[in-house]
Amino acid sequence: MQGYVRILLEARRYVYMETPYFLPTEPVLFAMRTAALAGVDVRLMIPRHSDSHIVEWASFSYLLEISEAGVKVYLYESGFN
Repeated sequence: MQGYVRILLEARRYVYMETPYFLPTEPVLFAMRTAALAGVDVRLMIPRHSDSHIVEWASFSYLLEISEAGVKVYLYESGFN
């Protein structure tokens, strides 16, 4: 977790993230929002459909918050990444 936070907070141009399970901690969410609001091109790719409905719902619950801060969210359509 500390590595993700450090990468996000030290980024100057871009951070591209891809994960099959987006279940961030509060420090990671804070770092993503902070980087995006500072003008860093922060992108996140997650699958549109997960192998677990509970994880899918939990992941999607964070998307509005980060997208409002300027994080670009991409949904992987071709299956489960």
